[in-house]
Amino acid sequence: MEVEGYEKYSDFFSEYSAVFHHGKIISALPYMIEAVTNALADVYDMNYCDNGRWWYGEWEGDRRKVVTLGSPKGTCRNICWGWNYNYIPRKANTGKFTYARTEKSFRIDIGDEYLFHLDYHPDNTTCYDSMYMEYNYELPKDTNNIEESRKHMKIICERNIPFIKDYFDSTPDDEATLAEAERRRKEKPWLFKFSSCGWTKAFMLAKQGRLEEAKYIISHEYYSDGYCPEDVLKKLCSVAENL
Repeated sequence: MEVEGYEKYSDFFSEYSAVFHHGKIISALPYMIEAVTNALADVYDMNYCDNGRWWYGEWEGDRRKVVTLGSPKGTCRNICWGWNYNYIPRKANTGKFTYARTEKSFRIDIGDEYLFHLDYHPDNTTCYDSMYMEYNYELPKDTNNIEESRKHMKIICERNIPFIKDYFDSTPDDEATLAEAERRRKEKPWLFKFSSCGWTKAFMLAKQGRLEEAKYIISHEYYSDGYCPEDVLKKLCSVAENL
């Protein structure tokens, strides 16, 4: 039985599997880190932190550039990038607010991924089309050929770097960052995670003194228009007061 999409990529899948899925398999993580570090060094001055495997730039006012390796299910790991803000907390299940402000603490408060830059829609993309995109834009988790793996990962990083530069170049300040998030939400809502971006947007608006808008947006985190827990409201107000 022929499966839609497979015949287009059968040779590619066979060649990919021969390098990464057959024979004695070892973790490709050290080569992932090497490839991403080298690629980023060509465009940004970023440091690497092994505690969580992420890269970070210097603070630019209240934010810094961050890059990390995602952990999707399957045989690959994608590169993720975005902005980390020093005034945006996250609320743990214990009720405690935490921040990502140190060299060893990491968070992408608002960011990007390669799928935003490709012609992808879940309703008209076959599983094999998706796999082909993953193998061309994501880093293999394992390998049986170190040299071929390093060559392949260099190519993968070279394909992602233009996307990373495009995102950071198009978000020079908070206003542009919010506008870019809204544009992407409208263009590709199936890739937009409202919850995490909604929380981030609320605190970014509070920072701009737009407290009522911030309260309205944060209320959707609790599935109730106008509702905001007292402790969260205090955090929003403290951000707004320190303009």
